[in-house]
Amino acid sequence: MKKTTIIITILLLGTNLFSQEGGNNTVIDKNTFTANELSRFEIKGFENHAIQKIEEYASYIQIISNKSYDSKLRKQAIILAKNLFNNKNISFKNIDTEITKKHEIYIDELLSSIYGSNFSKISVNVSNFIVSEELKPYENHFKGKITFTKTNTYYKNNKLISESKSLNEIEIFLIKTEKTFGNEKNIVWNVFLGEIISLER
Repeated sequence: MKKTTIIITILLLGTNLFSQEGGNNTVIDKNTFTANELSRFEIKGFENHAIQKIEEYASYIQIISNKSYDSKLRKQAIILAKNLFNNKNISFKNIDTEITKKHEIYIDELLSSIYGSNFSKISVNVSNFIVSEELKPYENHFKGKITFTKTNTYYKNNKLISESKSLNEIEIFLIKTEKTFGNEKNIVWNVFLGEIISLER
């Protein structure tokens, strides 16, 4: 159990380090999170933060799929993955059809399918991020889109079975939410992920 926890911690820390080294390292000043108005530079910082969340989601998929990990940790990764999205009814179109065999699926069913798949583990690599639509005001929040390449490598009994590569587009949202810091509650800007579609089908 302890060994598995260390592995997962290293995996998630590795995602953070990768995003910094890859150039997505725009620092968001702490005062920006509570600002009423945001500059283009500050919004760019949140767009880079959204890229980090995509990388984080990919790391959770690897944890959820890996049957050598403790089931409690895999189920916790499902919860954490869902918390990255702006609501629990997010749909995915032509995503991971090798696992689900469906062209449209909601996040709960997708993550459950990955957890119970016939693969012993799935390696996920996300790269080539492009902000295809900048974060812009939409109703009472900001909305944008990011395209990225996702490569899944599937294993059975730790043997590579197949690989799939796709160009995807994901919605991103910048929304003010209530956060608790110690005994204080503040309204802060928070980045969430939205619907993901494959652009190649």
